[in-house]
Amino acid sequence: MSDLAAKAIKLGKHLNDRSNDPAISPFTRDMLRKAAGNLKDRAQELKEVGNAALKDPSLLPQLAPVLQSLKKEIQAAKALATQSAPEAPAMDNLRRLLPLIEKMEQKAIEIPSSSKQPAKYERAEKELKDAAQELMREIKPMPKFDRDAKKIEEALKDQILAARKNLKTPTNPALHNEIDDATQKLLDALNNLKKRNPDGKLTPEEKNELQNALNNLKKTFGCPILTDPRDKEQEAYERLNDLVDGVKKAVREENPKMLNNQIRGAVAAAKDLADKMTDPENLKKLPPYQRQAKEQGAKDILDSLPRIVKNAGPVLKNPKDEGAAEDLMDALRRLQRAADKPNRRKDEQEIRDNLADALAALKKTQAAAKAGDAKGVADGNNDLANALANLRKAGDRMKERNPDPRSIEQPLSELEKMFEKFKKVTPEAARGDVGATKEMDNTVPAIQKALDDLGKLTRARDISPLIDVEDAVDRVIAATDSDDPTRLTPALKDLTQKINDLGTFVETLPDPKARQAGQKAIEQMKPALKDFLQKAKELQQKPLKPGIHDELNDIANRIKAPLAEFKKVVDPKPLDRDPEAAGFAVKRALENLRNAKNTGDPEAIRKALDDLRDALGHYNDIIDNVSKKVPDPKKRALLDDELGELKELVGDLRRVDPTDQRALRNLLDQIPDRMDDWQDRFRNTDKDDAIEAIAKTNNILATMGSLDENDMDLGDLLGTAGELSNLMRGLIGDTSGIARKLGTNPSNLTAAAKAALDLDNFLKKLEGEEEEVLKPIELPETPLFAPHSDEYFEEISLSSAKTFDQVLAAVANEMHQAAKNLSAEADSLAKELASLAKAARSGNKQDMLVAAKAASAFVIAFCKQLDILAQKIPGRNNAERREQDNLYRYQQALRNYGTQLKILSSVKAASIEDSKDTDASLTTLTKNLGEVVGAGLHSMAVTRDAIFGGKVPK
Repeated sequence: MSDLAAKAIKLGKHLNDRSNDPAISPFTRDMLRKAAGNLKDRAQELKEVGNAALKDPSLLPQLAPVLQSLKKEIQAAKALATQSAPEAPAMDNLRRLLPLIEKMEQKAIEIPSSSKQPAKYERAEKELKDAAQELMREIKPMPKFDRDAKKIEEALKDQILAARKNLKTPTNPALHNEIDDATQKLLDALNNLKKRNPDGKLTPEEKNELQNALNNLKKTFGCPILTDPRDKEQEAYERLNDLVDGVKKAVREENPKMLNNQIRGAVAAAKDLADKMTDPENLKKLPPYQRQAKEQGAKDILDSLPRIVKNAGPVLKNPKDEGAAEDLMDALRRLQRAADKPNRRKDEQEIRDNLADALAALKKTQAAAKAGDAKGVADGNNDLANALANLRKAGDRMKERNPDPRSIEQPLSELEKMFEKFKKVTPEAARGDVGATKEMDNTVPAIQKALDDLGKLTRARDISPLIDVEDAVDRVIAATDSDDPTRLTPALKDLTQKINDLGTFVETLPDPKARQAGQKAIEQMKPALKDFLQKAKELQQKPLKPGIHDELNDIANRIKAPLAEFKKVVDPKPLDRDPEAAGFAVKRALENLRNAKNTGDPEAIRKALDDLRDALGHYNDIIDNVSKKVPDPKKRALLDDELGELKELVGDLRRVDPTDQRALRNLLDQIPDRMDDWQDRFRNTDKDDAIEAIAKTNNILATMGSLDENDMDLGDLLGTAGELSNLMRGLIGDTSGIARKLGTNPSNLTAAAKAALDLDNFLKKLEGEEEEVLKPIELPETPLFAPHSDEYFEEISLSSAKTFDQVLAAVANEMHQAAKNLSAEADSLAKELASLAKAARSGNKQDMLVAAKAASAFVIAFCKQLDILAQKIPGRNNAERREQDNLYRYQQALRNYGTQLKILSSVKAASIEDSKDTDASLTTLTKNLGEVVGAGLHSMAVTRDAIFGGKVPK
C-alpha cells in the first residue's frame, strides 16, 4: 500500500511541476493541478484506511474500494501525463514544436464559433492559416513526417471548407456536424504529431536499462533455447526481413546514417542466413528434394549482395537521388525474393510432402523390423520422427488459420502418441519379439489412418497442386533474377509441366463445382502465362531495362490470382482465403498504377490511385473482419497494428500528389510489403512469433551498439521494441506450450519468461505505463468501488429538462444511478458531466474546460473497460457474439461523442454570451452520450449475469 501511495504522490508532484511550465496552456495547467490534488487526496485516504485496518482487521473490506479508487485516479493521471505533461527529456525536445502545435489547436477550436459570425470569421481563418504555415515550416523539411504534414494540411482544408459552407447557411444543423467533424479530424492530426515526438531521444540511463533488458532476454531465451538448426535458420530469416524493412525505411526518410547502419546489418544477416541454410545439420533433416532448393536459395542470396552494396553507395552520397534510390530498392526486392523462395512457408504443400515421407518411413521401419535390421529400424524411425516434426510445424500454422483448430490438433496428437509406442516396439520386433511384432503390425494401420485423416482435414493434397504452380512461377522469376542464363529454360519447362499437372488434377476432382472452378481458373491464367513467358525471355536479353523485373512480377500476380479464387472453392474453411484473393485484386490495381506512373499522365495516375484506394479499402475491411475472429488478444493486437498501417496507406493514396514520382514509388513498394506482413502475422504460431521477437531483439541490440544517443530516434526504437510484448505472447502467457514446440523443458524457459516480462514492463514505463507494484486485494466477489455521493448530483428528470445545463445534469444523474457498483469509469464520467453542468450554469469558462476535458478522458477509460470485457467473452454462440459486437459498437460511438464534447465545450466557453447553436448541439450530443453509456452499462450487466454468472472476469 505504501508503494502505491508513494507512486501516486510522485505522479502528483510531476503533474504539479509540469503545470508551472509556461509553454502549457491555462486550461491544461488547471487540469494538471486538479489531477494532482485528486491523487494526493486518494493517497491520504488509503493511508488512513490502511492504518485503521491494521489496528482493526474487521475494517479490511473497506480497503478494497479505496485501493480501486486510487488506482483509477493513477490511471487517469497517467493518461493525462502522457498527453499533456511528458517527462524530460521528451518535454525538452518537444519544447520547440509544442507551442506551435498548441497554437494551431487553439486557432482550430475557434473556427466553429467564428463561422457563425461573419465579422469574426475572416480574421479567425487567417490566424489559423498563419499558425499552420509556422508549423509546416518546421516539420516539412523532415521526410519522416511527410505523412503528418499532409494529414494536417488535408484536415485544415476540410475544416476551412466546412466553415465557409456554415458561414453561408449558419442555421443548418448538418453543416454544424460537418464542421465539428472536420475540427476533430484536424485536432487528431495535431495530437498525433505530439505523440510522435520528432526529436525524442533515449537518455543514456534509459539506453543502458533497455540494453540490459534486451541482453537478458537474449541470454535466457535466444542463446540456450534456439538449438535446433531449423529454428536458427528461421531466426536468421526473420532478422534479415527486419533489416531489409529498415533499409527501405531509411531510403524513404532520406536518412544516410541509419541507411549505412541497416545496410551493414542486412548484408551480414543475409550471409548468416545463407550459412544456416546450408548447415549440414539442417540439410540432413530435410528430404533430398528440398536440399537442392535450400542450396540454390543460399547461392541466390549471396549472389544478390554485390548489387546491393554497389547501389547503396550513390544513395549514401545523395539520399535525394531518385534514380539511385530506385536502383537500391530494386536490388533489395531481389534479395527479398531470393530469401523468401526457400523460406516462406507453404503449409499445405509441406503437409502433403511430409505425409508421403512419413508413410515411406513407416513402411521402411516395419520392413526393417521384420528383416531383423536394427540399423534400418533406427534410420526409419529417425526419418519418421523428422516427417512428424515437420507435420507438427505445418499443422500448428494451419491451426492458426482454421476456425476449428481442434480438428487438426486431434490427428497430430494421435500421431505423436502412436509414434512413441511404435518407436519402442520396433527395435524389439527387430530382435524377434513376437508380441512386439504383433503390436507393431497393429500400430501401423492406425498411424496410416491418422496420416490420412490429417491429409483430408487440411485438404493438403487438393491445395498443393495449386501451390506447385505458384512455386514454378517463382522459380522462373528466380531464374531471371540470377546471372546464370542456363536456369531460365528448365524453369519455363517446369512451369509448363506444373500447369499440365494442374489440368490433370482438376479433371479428377469429384465435386463438379470445384472441377468447373478449376477449369475456369486455368482459362483465366492462359493469357497471363503467354505474357509471362515472353517477358521472362525479354528480361533475359535485357536484364538492366528499368522496371522490367516489376513488370514480370506483376504478370506473375495475374497468374496467381485465379488460383486464389480456385482455393476458395476447393477448401473455403481457412480464414485467410478471402484476404489472399482480395490481396491479388490490390496487386492488380498496383500494376495499373505502375503503368500509369510510367506514362506520366496525371489524370491516368489519379484514376489508378482511386482504383487502388478502393481495392485496398476493400482488402482492409476483409482482414479487419478476419482479425476479429482471432481469440488471442495479443495476436489480435499484432494484426491490428498491421491493419492500422494499411489504413494509413489508404489515406496516403488519397493525399498523394499524382506528379510526385518518389511518393508514388514509395506507395508501390510499401503496400505489398504490408499486405505480406499481415499474412505472415496471421499464419504465425506463438513459436514463430517468439523467434521473430529474438530476431528483433538481436537487431535492436546491434543498432544500439553502433549508433550513439543522438542518432537514435526514441519513437522508432520504442515502436520496434514495443512489438516484442505481443510477439512474446506465448513465452509470457503459455510457457509450457512454447517449451513443447521448442523441444525443451518448461523449467528452462522460466528465466526467459521473466526476462520477457521485465522487458515488457520497462517498455511500458518508457511510455508512461509503469508496472503496478501492488495488486488489489483479491475478494471472492467482484471488487466493488466507492461510487460518488448522490449529493453531488441534481435530481432532475430528462423529460423536464429544458436548458443545456439542465439536460446535462439530468443525464449525469441517470448515468450515476446506472453506474453504481458496475463501472467506476462511467460513474466518474457522470461526476464530470455534473461538474460541467454547474460550470455552464455559473458561466465559469475555466471550470467548463477542465470538466469537459476530464469527461472526455473518462469516456476513453470507459471504452477501454468495455473493450477488455468484450475480449473476454468466449463467443460460443450467437447470443455471446451479439453481446460482444454490442460492446465494440458502443466504444466506437463513445469515442466520437467524447471528442465532440470536448470541442463543443471549448466553443461554448469561448462564446458564453452568444451560444444558442452551440447549446443545441451540446444538448443533442449529451443526450446521445447518455443513451450510449446507458446501453453500454446494460450490456455490461447482461454480460456479467448471463455469460459470467454474476461476476465480471478478471
